[in-house]
Amino acid sequence: MKVTAALVACIFYGCFLPQIVSALEILRTFREPDNRSFQHLRVHPSSGDVYLGGTDRLYRLGPDLSLSQSVTTGPREDNPSCPPPPLPCQFHRVPTSAYTKALLVDDQADEIIVCTSLYHGQCQTFRSSNITLSLGFSRRPVVPSDPASSCVVFSSTARKSLIFLPDKDHIHGRNYSSSLSYSSRPSGRPFRSDRVLYVGAEYSNLGNDRKRRHLVPSISRRMLPSWRLASRDSEGASHFLVRPEYRDIFRIEFVYGFTRRGFAYFLTTQPESVTASASSRRVTRLSRICEADRYFRSYVEIPLACHGEGGLSSLIARAASVTDDGDSLIMSFSSQNTSTTEEKVSSSVCVFSMEELDRAFNTTVEDCYRGRSHLGPQHYHPRQKCTRT
Repeated sequence: MKVTAALVACIFYGCFLPQIVSALEILRTFREPDNRSFQHLRVHPSSGDVYLGGTDRLYRLGPDLSLSQSVTTGPREDNPSCPPPPLPCQFHRVPTSAYTKALLVDDQADEIIVCTSLYHGQCQTFRSSNITLSLGFSRRPVVPSDPASSCVVFSSTARKSLIFLPDKDHIHGRNYSSSLSYSSRPSGRPFRSDRVLYVGAEYSNLGNDRKRRHLVPSISRRMLPSWRLASRDSEGASHFLVRPEYRDIFRIEFVYGFTRRGFAYFLTTQPESVTASASSRRVTRLSRICEADRYFRSYVEIPLACHGEGGLSSLIARAASVTDDGDSLIMSFSSQNTSTTEEKVSSSVCVFSMEELDRAFNTTVEDCYRGRSHLGPQHYHPRQKCTRT
């Protein structure tokens, strides 16, 4: 099932301004003192403070963009082939810049989380009202360790949510054109989760320490402040890893992530199939996991398309945001770089109804229960026919 937007908000083709518009007034400006680049920006929902995560620095600005505080996040002595210090390493560690991979404000805990490319992708927590106060490190890799690989980090909106261990006889798997595996009424032994983070991380091939690179899952649910997986035991874990044979070739780019009404959603672009070459056409997919699912057995994945001029669907998602009421998902799409030369560069903005998207997810689940689809997706789980139940 492919879901297309009910409303195309706007389409642009080669639109440009012939000259700089000088009549617009710039109200406030903050410039990086040392000409470093910024990677992420977040605004505190209560105070209005602005947080900027850049190369080797974290800044806290007032609502008027006046500089309140700054802290250094790099360079640090590091080597992608070494374990994080203080563990010894046979290779020489050198001063290495820290690229901000994720920035998250937790206003209820008065904390800001900063994840960088250092030490295989570790995260650090600061007091949001005083970023010079460090509250601790993740002690384990969480995000990609190179500047280019994508990731999303977002918190659960359901505080003190109950996470359930599904019964063993529940259907297990994930589907290819979609994905499935859960009972809509999770049962089993619950555990209470006060602070939950979801992480989507593109696989990084930086360095020779493949063992440590493989510690960063493709998607995961983590507990704060320990940063451990929310669940891991003999039954499974709250994470998915790309299968080893596909990690270097099947590149999943994470565009956006959010939670809504007891579900976590990941928006990605990825190759059309596991057999496609690196230059092949990419597609956009939205996946969903039930927050009450301890082992991600409820994972469901559907393709999305935003048609451009002439009905072209070769556009892929570049950015997205959920509306404040949670009813709509707004996404921007643009042409992808392929081996073929397109006559025009196309871009579109599409609005999707979350109710319709959830209906598509549910239909996918029902089709698998009826034996009409396949478990997967193949990069996470061997493809097999759904069993009618």
